[in-house]
Amino acid sequence: MAITTTPSAVPTLSEWGLIAMASILGIVGFMVIRRRKVTA
Repeated sequence: MAITTTPSAVPTLSEWGLIAMASILGIVGFMVIRRRKVTA
């Protein structure tokens, strides 16, 4: 008795999605570091 399963689709990011995500994370990180320096 063999059980066959269909492979599920794994969501992937395109190059533009990866660039957008990296830039958003960079901007957010910059804002957090800047805010910490001002309050400290």
